[in-house]
Amino acid sequence: MNKLLLVFIYLSISGIAQVSTLKIKKEKTSKAKPLARTDIHSIDVYYGNFIFKDNFYNELNSVNAIDISLPARFIGVGISGYERRIGPSYILFQIDAQKYLPQIITVNDSLKATFSGAKFGMGFGKRFRSNNGNLSLACYMGFNSGRLTLKNTENISIQKPFFCPKISVQPKVIIWHIALSITITAQGDITSSKWFPTYSGIKTKVDITNLNQTGISALLGVGYRF
Repeated sequence: MNKLLLVFIYLSISGIAQVSTLKIKKEKTSKAKPLARTDIHSIDVYYGNFIFKDNFYNELNSVNAIDISLPARFIGVGISGYERRIGPSYILFQIDAQKYLPQIITVNDSLKATFSGAKFGMGFGKRFRSNNGNLSLACYMGFNSGRLTLKNTENISIQKPFFCPKISVQPKVIIWHIALSITITAQGDITSSKWFPTYSGIKTKVDITNLNQTGISALLGVGYRF
């Protein structure tokens, strides 16, 4: 009986020693790959030009004589590619505000005046994008609204309010947080093409040709994806 007890104790001690010397293999923890961002919304600054349908004394960039050095050139800011879920689908939104850069033009053969203005735009639509979201094409429908102005210090002080339904396409590439885009917009002016007096107190004493705001614009955008 004593021998049996000794054998049992010996085997127990040997088993414990063997267990203590076993190397426990740790499972390798797999690092989860970060999910690729697929959003395309960014806050942008713009520089662009507008091509008018109308030929306004040959002083504006128009379909009859394209010249990007002529008005209307503009700068602006905006947000594009902002996506919200509405019901079962997602809708893309954009909003922008632009200032026409003042430029001197000649009207009625000899009169000099400053051509300027401003506009505000909104749109909504859909997007098509690559799997990682860094390359996309957004399509928008919406409107542009604002006014053009034509002024000098002597005898011209007029404005042309406008409201234009629009369609836009915007290819965009995102490199890290930097968004580069081109926005091409076609718009149609549904308001009167007549000029109206401004509130400066200067009375316009000359006849100025009407101007329609129908045309095509191209915007180069640099932005930050937030």
